[in-house]
Amino acid sequence: MNFVGVGVEITEEVKIAVGGWAVFLVLNRPLGIHWYRGIERISIYPGNTLESEDALGQLADGYHYCQIHLAWEDVRDSSTKATDNRNTILHEFAHALDHLDRVIDGHPRILLSADEQNEWKRVFSADYIHSKSNKERHKLWAFFGLGAWNEFDPEDSSCVDTGELFAVSTEMFFECPKELQNMVPEIYDCLMMLYRCNPIKEFPKKQKLINYLDATLSALARSRWM
Repeated sequence: MNFVGVGVEITEEVKIAVGGWAVFLVLNRPLGIHWYRGIERISIYPGNTLESEDALGQLADGYHYCQIHLAWEDVRDSSTKATDNRNTILHEFAHALDHLDRVIDGHPRILLSADEQNEWKRVFSADYIHSKSNKERHKLWAFFGLGAWNEFDPEDSSCVDTGELFAVSTEMFFECPKELQNMVPEIYDCLMMLYRCNPIKEFPKKQKLINYLDATLSALARSRWM
């Protein structure tokens, strides 16, 4: 990948912090990171938000290629905050997979078979959210934080940004899978179908992983002083 630092030095730590999360989305798919071939570059900025945007990350999409922009402190926090269920790296790379067909609409068609696409269209749609009761709609809207993109309108399903719904769901699928499964099992099942894994069974709890990494890094730090 072509990493570009904008006021940030591109070190191995930066590359591993980004790549370590990005590979989760394609780990169990044939061709693996080949699916990221359309990413022209990954730009890393200082701080918790992008300089020109009040955003943690951004995918700039062109017709053939896309570019991912990430704020370094937010990237680092994604790997160290055990209580945070958000992950900008997963979010933006999900957009990159969505962009494979040149349209960011929450429907990664190229990665799905015809039968899988039918199920995906049913679940990852504005109509699916609005098919719920009024109470459930508000609950799902708040759960996914969709108000960050549009104002909720109980009478108009087009207020649901399906591209962002897919990206946020991807974050939750890997960061808080049990919560996502309990809230919307249909979405969880679709993501298992896409990513070909079940994080609840296959991956350790984030807290346990963080504790292990902390212990490993502390041991490495001690060894440098011995």
